[in-house]
Parts: sequence; C-alpha cells; structure tokens
Amino acid sequence: SAADLATAGIPVAGVDPASFRIFRTTPGDLPESVMVDTAPDSLRECAIAVTGEGDGVFDAGDRLYFYATGNTGFGYDLKRNGSTNYEESQYQDEEAVWLTWGAYPGLPPPRRMTTRDAANVSAAPVITTAPHRVHYEENRIRDFNSMAANTRWERWFWWSFSVDRSKPRGSKIPFPLVLPGAQAGGTGTVFVRMWGRGISVGQKADHYANVYWDRALVAADSANFSLPFDLKASGFTVNAADTVLIEVPPVVDPADPNRVDQSELAWFEVGYPRRLSAINDTLQFAADSTLGGPVAYVMDGITDTTAVWFLDRTDPENPIRYVNGAFSTGAAPFTLTVEDSLAPGPPKRYALLSTARAPRYLIVAHPSLLASAESLATYRATHLLGFAAPRVGIATTDRIAAQLGGGSQGPVPIRNLLAYARLHWTGPAPAYVCLFGDASLDPKNYLGFGDPDLVPTYSNYYEVFPALFQWVSDDFYGLLDGPGDQILDIAVGRLPAKNAAEASTISRVKVLAYEGATEFDSWRARALLCADDSKKRESDDPLGNDHVNQMERKDRLHLPYPIERSKVYLNDYAFADTSQQSKPAARDDFISRINQGNWLVDYIGHGSDQIIADEQVFRSSDIGRLTNATRPSLFGFFSCTVGQFDALGQGGLGELLLKTPAGGAAASIAATEVGFGFESTQLNDDIVDRLFPLRPRVDSTQTVGVALQGAKNAHVNTVARKYVLLGDPGLSLPMPRGRGVWEKAPLDSVLRGDLVVLRGHTIFPDSSRDTLSSGTARIQVQGKPFDRTQTGLGPNGTRQTVHYFVPGPILFRGDVPLSSGTFEARFVVPVDARVAGGTGQLRALLSAAGGRGVGLAVDSLRIGQGISSRTDVDPPVITLLHPAGADSTFRSGDRLTFVIQDSSGVDLTRLDNAHTIFVIVDDRGTPSEVTPGFAYDVGSYTRGTVGFTLPSLTEGLHTIEIHASDPVGNIAVRTFVIDVHAQALPGDPMQVTQVFNYPNPFEGTTYIHARLNQGGRIHVGIYTVAGRRVRDLVSDGRAGENYLPWDGKDSQGENVAIGVYLFRVTAESPEGKRASVVGRALRKR
Repeated sequence: SAADLATAGIPVAGVDPASFRIFRTTPGDLPESVMVDTAPDSLRECAIAVTGEGDGVFDAGDRLYFYATGNTGFGYDLKRNGSTNYEESQYQDEEAVWLTWGAYPGLPPPRRMTTRDAANVSAAPVITTAPHRVHYEENRIRDFNSMAANTRWERWFWWSFSVDRSKPRGSKIPFPLVLPGAQAGGTGTVFVRMWGRGISVGQKADHYANVYWDRALVAADSANFSLPFDLKASGFTVNAADTVLIEVPPVVDPADPNRVDQSELAWFEVGYPRRLSAINDTLQFAADSTLGGPVAYVMDGITDTTAVWFLDRTDPENPIRYVNGAFSTGAAPFTLTVEDSLAPGPPKRYALLSTARAPRYLIVAHPSLLASAESLATYRATHLLGFAAPRVGIATTDRIAAQLGGGSQGPVPIRNLLAYARLHWTGPAPAYVCLFGDASLDPKNYLGFGDPDLVPTYSNYYEVFPALFQWVSDDFYGLLDGPGDQILDIAVGRLPAKNAAEASTISRVKVLAYEGATEFDSWRARALLCADDSKKRESDDPLGNDHVNQMERKDRLHLPYPIERSKVYLNDYAFADTSQQSKPAARDDFISRINQGNWLVDYIGHGSDQIIADEQVFRSSDIGRLTNATRPSLFGFFSCTVGQFDALGQGGLGELLLKTPAGGAAASIAATEVGFGFESTQLNDDIVDRLFPLRPRVDSTQTVGVALQGAKNAHVNTVARKYVLLGDPGLSLPMPRGRGVWEKAPLDSVLRGDLVVLRGHTIFPDSSRDTLSSGTARIQVQGKPFDRTQTGLGPNGTRQTVHYFVPGPILFRGDVPLSSGTFEARFVVPVDARVAGGTGQLRALLSAAGGRGVGLAVDSLRIGQGISSRTDVDPPVITLLHPAGADSTFRSGDRLTFVIQDSSGVDLTRLDNAHTIFVIVDDRGTPSEVTPGFAYDVGSYTRGTVGFTLPSLTEGLHTIEIHASDPVGNIAVRTFVIDVHAQALPGDPMQVTQVFNYPNPFEGTTYIHARLNQGGRIHVGIYTVAGRRVRDLVSDGRAGENYLPWDGKDSQGENVAIGVYLFRVTAESPEGKRASVVGRALRKR
C-alpha cells in the first residue's frame, strides 16, 4: 500500500503505479560456481497485480499484489520446473524481492498477472482432494562430516541412534503426526533419509533401520559405511492422526561381539491425499497429474469471502489469477493471503558495481559493526605498509547481498564482489580484504545459541582422509579465478567480532597496541617458541620427537638471527603428579613469558579449540591470567582446531586471545580443523621467511596477511587451506626499524673472569655511520645456548634421542648512554666453566638509530676456556633502601629495594641457586628468586638494584635474608630486620599495642616502646604507684614501632627513687581518636 511505502521512507507522490515492477532471483543459496562476470542476469521480472493504477496515482486504497516463495521448500514450489527434492538454504529462509518504479525506455511494459475464467460452465468432474506431500525436519544435531557425492549435504540432523549389546531391544523413536487436511482412509507414502556413521568389522551390514506406520512395519533396509540410505514405503492407510516410528534394531554378529550401530535421522516426508480445505484461509496444493480435461475444484473452510485469490502458480514468476469462481453452499475458490515483504526502515541504495571504486584495502563488515569498521578504515588510510596513501573502502554485507546475491546472504556474493573489484574497479585491485564480523556454523539458529552469522565463512570444504569430515576456511574469498582456482589473489583476514565492544577491542586496542608500538623495550624483537614433548600424557606420542625437531628447524633456519629467542619446551617440565595429566609449571612459565611481551608466540604440537598440548600448557580458562594488553603478540598455533571461530557458545583459543581486552593476541594464525605436522610446519616456516624478505635483517618486514597469502600459494594443500588469519590482514610487525653494529671485528673470544669493554654505533639506512642519534642503549649479553635432549619413539618402534637448544644464561643486562650514535658496554665474564665454549650473543636495543626510531644491533660472542688473571675476593655489598619520610616501617605488599654493589658486577646467569639472587623471609619457606628484576644503574656494571614484594606478614619484626653473588664466585648473604604493620584505613580507631619498657628493671635510661596502627601524637605519663605524676614525655608517633627514652628523672631533673612506676601511653590520631595502655617499670638504683 501507499502507507507501507511511506513507512519504508519512499515518497509516493509522483510515483506512477503503472510503472511498478517486482524482480526476484532464483531462490536458494548462490552456487559457488557462479562467477561474477559469467553468470546470467540474476534478476527476473515477476508478474504482479496493481489495483487503481489507471489514474497514475498510488492512492491510499490502491494495492500492489505479488507472489513470493521463500528460499526453502520443494523445488517445484520454488521455481518453474523445479525438482521434486526438498531444497534448503544454508543461510536464510526468507526471499528478497525488488521493487522498482519509473519509466525505463527500451524495456517492455511492466508485467502484470493475467486472469483465467474459472466459471463452472460444464459438467466437469468435482475434485475435493489432491495429492499432498509434507517434509518433516528438525535440525538439532550438527554433524558437518556427513557428506556424499550427488546427495544433499545434510550437516544438521534430527536424531542420533546408537545401538550396542547394552541395548538388547534396540532404539525406537516415535514421531506423532497430525497431517494437515488429511483425508482419513486415504493411501499414504513415507520416505525416510537415514545416514550411517562408522563401520562394523563383522559380517553383517554396518547399519539397519526399520520404519513403522501406526505400529505396522512398512519399510526396512540396511547399508554400509558412513553414507546415506533411504527407507521408502507406500500403500498404507492414513488416519489423519498417525505415528511414524523409526527403529534401529539390535543385530547380533558373532564376528563382531562389540558391534555398535550408529546412525542419524536427517528427515522424513509423508505423502497423502489432502482435502481441499483452507486452514486460516490459506490453501496450497498440486493438481493431480493423472487427471486431464476440465475439473471443478471445490474448496471449503473459507471464512473471509471478500478477498479471495485463487492462483495457478505453476510458474511462481508468472502466477495466473482465476476469476468468476462461485461460492455455493459454503464452497468457494481458493483464498491466498500475501504478506508484505518490505523490511522496516528506509531503503539503502548503493553502487558496489560502479567501476569508480578502487580501494587497495577493503573491509567487508556487518552493518552493526560499521562504526568500528569506519575507525579502522580511517587508520588504515594512513597506516598500511607499502602504501603512502592507500585507498580504503567499506562494503557492508547487506549491500553485498543486495547487489551481488539477489538479496541472499552467503559467501558467494562476497567472493563475487572481490572478483568484480579485481576485474572492473578502476586502478589496481584490492590487495587486502578484512572480514569484519564473526561467523556461525548455525546461521539459521537451529540450536538456539543465537550466535550471529555476521560475515559468513565458506563451509563446503571436506576431505576423506584420515576420515570424512567437513571444515571451514576464509580462503574461498581469495580464490577469484573460478572453479579449480588454488592461488589466492588477495590477502584475507577476519576480525571475528560479535558486537560493538568486541569490534572496538579487536580493531583499535589490539591493532594500535601492536603495530603502533613505540615503547623502548625488547619485546618488539622477541619471539616465544613453545614445542610439545614426546609424550601424550602417560603414553609415548606416535609422532615421537617431531614437534621439537620442527621448532628447532624453524629456530635454526627460518627465524632471523637478530630475533631474541624465549623458549618453553614441555620436555623441560615435570608432570604435576603421577597421573601425568598436566604440567602446571610449564603453563605458569608460558603465561609469564606471554605477559612479558613478544612480537611472536609460536606453538607446534597437539591442540584443540580449548587447550594446547595434552599436558595443558595453555587452556581457554587461562585467558584471564594474561596482562599483556600493551604488548600483544602475533600468535601462531601450528596445531589442530585452535583456529575454530564459527563454533557455538564459545570461540576457539585463537579467537578468544584476540577478543580479551586485558592481553592476548593482536592476531592469530591457526587451523580450523585437524591438520598434519609436515604441511603445518612448512607453512609456519614459509610465513616467517616472508615476514622478513631481507633476512637476516629485521628492519624490513611484510604484513602478516601478505606473508600468509604467499605461504599458502607456495604450499597448496588442504592443510594449508585450513589455516586462517584471525586478525587484520594489513597488520605490520612492531620490529625496530633502526640498525646498529658492534665494533668487535678484532675480538675473537673473551676469557672467563675478564673485564670486557665493547663498543658499537648506529647506522643510517644506507649503512653509513650515524653520528647524530642520542639516548640509551639497552645491552644484553647472553652466553652459549644450553644443550638438552629428548627421547621419543622413532621408526619401527625404536627410541631416538634428539638434541635441542634453549637460550643461554644472561651474563649482563643494563642500560648505557647512547651519544652521537656511539655506545659502550662493560661487563665481567663469569668464571663458571658452563659459560665457556660455544657462541653467545650481544644485543643492543637503541632508543634511536639512523632517523628510523628504535634500532637493534646484534652480533655473536665467543667465550674461551681460559681464565683471566684478574682477581676479586670480595663478595657483593648489599644494602636496603628504607622508605622515605617519617614513617619508615613496612606493610605487607610493600616493595623492598635492595642495592647490590661489587667491583665485578652481579651474577645473573641463574645456572643454579649459587648464581641467583633470592630472598628468604623469616628463615623459612621457599626462597623467592628475584634475579630477573635486577637492573644496573645506567652506565654502570658494578652497581644496581633489585626489588622484592613483601608477602602477607603479621605485624611486628621480621627478618629478610637476601643472597647474591658476583661473576667470579663470591657469595654475599645479608639479613635485615624490618618492622611490618597493617595499614589503617580512613576512619579506623587508634590502636596502641606492645607497650613495655626496655631494659626493665633499669638503672639509668630505659626506652618505652609502643606500637601504633597509624601515625599520631604520643603522650607518656609516668606515675608513682600512689598516683603522683612524676614525668611527661611527648613525641610524634609513626605507624609501627615507637621508642621514647626516659632517663629516670622527674620533671625537676632529679633522679627518681628506687621502686615501681606506672606509665600510661596515650596515642591520638589527627582526627582526635585516642587509645591508652598502661605499663610498669622498675627502677633498681
């Protein structure tokens, strides 16, 4: 109506209703084989009826009538000459139609419905029933791995059967039916689609099923393998209220006593004669194909005779309206109720097919995430590696569906937009596509989780080895050359946000924190490598040492030398207990190292969407322990299913790490399904190679999306296809861009115990010397790597031992000045023989280098077996820095700072307890190691500080014992006594405790002690036992211990007599709150 159009934001004034046209596309999902330029025109005009169109005005009483089928149903109901099969859209049941108006020269006149005279003028046979078919299907159980050629890919099932010897009566499921309009006593048909799961090793068939109609067996069949099998029956009587019962019977097979018959019900269909009776004034039926010549349809059940439409919709796009039917004795022509299909809100008009649009970076976003998409687009317009001023565009999924999908959602319209852009948009084709929105394996919400399918993924990938299973991948969007294409034409990444809050975290917080990092810290050039061990909990892993070997190859041959290595190899950690279920120490270490920050976290080993490694080195429940929000990482999980992003209820690890705002990932590369180690490792290695095209240099890098695109194109296989980038494909690495060099060419090796002086300088991009940069050089000297071994299964059940290397000990770490591009590092080489031989590493992180910001200088260092003649026999000197201010006591949670000084420096190697800095509280408990927190004073190699956080302690005095050593083996142990008190909260009452005097008895001077819970004024009144005041003492008190001296004299300065004296200690807070305690003192002489 005119009102409907006005509500939709379309002004009807000046619209000629005679120009109205309705267009539709072929119902259902767009086939992936339909390429954007080779497909026929997708929209076809439909015949409609418009009342009152003759006056050229769409008045309030005028109406536009059209017929629509929806996207799901029997093929012959959806389109002319459609199949008899039931066709179901994967994405939406609703059909979109298109309304246009206005004159279009060159087009034929708008199509209108024709009429056919239905007056009863002959003695035609009376028809009161017609053959009818009903499809019954409920999608409750997902099983995407049930796939067979030339058969509808079910994916979703209604019921699951499992029968073994514990079920001697089999499994039976009844389905009570009330068949719409059924003619009782008629003859029916039933068609049941079952799907076998698994095989039996016995002699009997793998699967059996029976179908009962009203308790009578009407069909039985059996089948083998994980394939569909159908049960069909006919000739039974329909009673209108009937029951279909499906049974998987028990089968005894002597050749397989443990036989299990597993199968699933997909759907069933019932055919029966239907009475021509309208229900809710609506009736749809198919003419009996066995009849010919004139017939008279007599239909009853009509309640509204004022607006009856009886349509022949053999061709849904050209329905024919029957007229002149007669109502007689309550019977009347068919009544059809048509609902308006216009969506609420004003229509949006876009031109994605315009050739003027030519972005290099394209965002495909759901409309609900448009604000964050626009924010990302603004950022990328000035920050895209390799482009000075890149063109950035946004296409929303509703626009894409409208203009390239005939209104239907799905992956094909998105793929076709990218293909169209590549072929027709002006200028170079898009290099990146960022899919902004989450996907769901249940786009039609069968299971009721409500997870939105905002930007669908492609879910029609499958493979048959090692078993038949389905999987998803976003690579479909990059294969733009038609069927059979295997080479990605565009870098693809996905930001899997479900809502605006997640979208903001992923696109702004994570991306900007990672690639926009300007922090002067080593995390920007550090990689954390984690490898699974040779065990699967208590059993040997059939893959043996593969995971360690693969990671070591990556370390040795692919990760550039200047990258700092951090390693968590599960072989280095013990199980928590004899059950061998987990390695919590490995998990704690892994999380701690993630929180330190790394540009890359790379894992090779077993995994799932919720856990990596059988020993649980990281679990989805550990996400809350991550705190690296300002130092997020690129995570690479070369494992199985960690990259699942379309699961219901909870995302996979790769997705969760991206969405957590407190830390985690800036992007994740992970597989959506089961993969194989060899192909996964090939991809892993190639990605890193492509991230650093000038390796071993790291100052020139490639974006993550382009590196993954190139690696996939170099390794075309199904395993590589399963890997997805959950993150921005335009993400660039936070690697330092400047460079420096160490001036050590004449230096072959250094001696143990020797004082080493090394210099270096910064360089410009052309490798010439930079004499301008100033600031700080952060030095780290690392000893040779530790050589470790792992034993696992080898070929033919043998056991093999492999060697692997973990980063060596820290010999020195500190900051030195960078002046005029030059820096100098001094340190004493430890004398321990374990650091001798092999090759260590010199690292310098430069706050400025060559005008390119933070820089990096890395080189090797050899330590000889010889020992220097230099001597040092003095242990380090350790002092405690007390808190500033009048209150010098401590509270639980306070940070103690120790100064450690030695002419040879401080031993940081952590080779064993003698080479660490550790603290013991009150001479009990486990020592707390604090070595990693030690920091030299700037420019010094002899003096530095380390902190220690006080644990929860009772009020009073406590001992703090700290151990430290120097590089030449001198050990220092220092014990400090500290006063700990609990901090009073605002409003807490004043408390005075531990009131006494010492010494007691006393001769000359004694000290009156009082402990306060907060600062305040202390007054001490001293009295004889008779109550006479002898002396007053006053002092400002602090929280904690207080000592007030009494020299044994009275207020006149005379010595008091021998005897007992009472003293009252009164403390008053600044708010006027008081507390008093009385003590006794004995004067001897």
